[in-house]
Amino acid sequence: MTKSRRGHRSAIGRDEAADGPPDAQDGGTAAGTGPGAVARRVLAISGGAPAALKDDLIARELHLRVVAHGVELAALACSPVDLDQLVLGFLFSNGYIDRPEQVASLTIDAERAVASASPATAVVELEDQQRVDNATAGLPVLRFVASGCGSPPPPRLGTDDAARMAQPGPAHRIGPSAIVAMARNLQRCSPLFGATGGVHAAALAGPLPEAADLLVVREDIGRHNAVDKVTGWALATGTDPADKVLLVTGRLSAEIVAKAARLGVPVVLSRSAPTDLAVEAADAADITLIGFARADRANVYCNWWRIVE
Repeated sequence: MTKSRRGHRSAIGRDEAADGPPDAQDGGTAAGTGPGAVARRVLAISGGAPAALKDDLIARELHLRVVAHGVELAALACSPVDLDQLVLGFLFSNGYIDRPEQVASLTIDAERAVASASPATAVVELEDQQRVDNATAGLPVLRFVASGCGSPPPPRLGTDDAARMAQPGPAHRIGPSAIVAMARNLQRCSPLFGATGGVHAAALAGPLPEAADLLVVREDIGRHNAVDKVTGWALATGTDPADKVLLVTGRLSAEIVAKAARLGVPVVLSRSAPTDLAVEAADAADITLIGFARADRANVYCNWWRIVE
């Protein structure tokens, strides 16, 4: 069980969350995958025919209910690692909190749930219960948030989100060499993906303009969850996102851009493609959106004035 209270910040406090860059998954079996993977016997097929039985690592899936003051905010399909940061990032991304100090307590029964293969529950108490009441008033019961694309509609990007962005300046530019280095570093620092091939990764790099150093890497079966975990880490450690880059491995959707705008990063980078709404949202929020960052190439979709030689 993971437990955190204002007087005892073991789950989301600054000291424990800031252990060494990059802050990858805790150690465990299978090259640092910890509880994120489980070994299973599989039948390998090669050359069009059954070849052999072998042990393979499979990404674990945990169903996590997020409950605040008796109200179920969401049921997340996630990887059972870094759950405190996932919940913290989820609360922030969805507007329930603005600062980690607004979480009075957070308790997660993850160990019991993983051991019994049953859903886990994150019980949250906020300093201001009214924010939960206001956010959920008149809404139907939130549906299950799957690990892929089955999440609720993203928050709207507006002037408040754009205002969180840092003002344009030399410190917030980035060069092509840094883009290439960051993309390579993210692939190298994703142990759970390397072991299972079944998760997404997100990272925060910086500071700009070099930005090649990864400050934190988080992995999850859901790409939105991976971003929320990075967001939770940034909040817990007091990391200023204004001169940082958010890296993701999955498709760039409008929701991912909305989370980036809420966090306040000026650059978002992925090895995958963006959607049209993601490009429009990034342009509106003054975010430089970079996709297909692979090998020595990438596409910059908007706000390319940040790119310098």
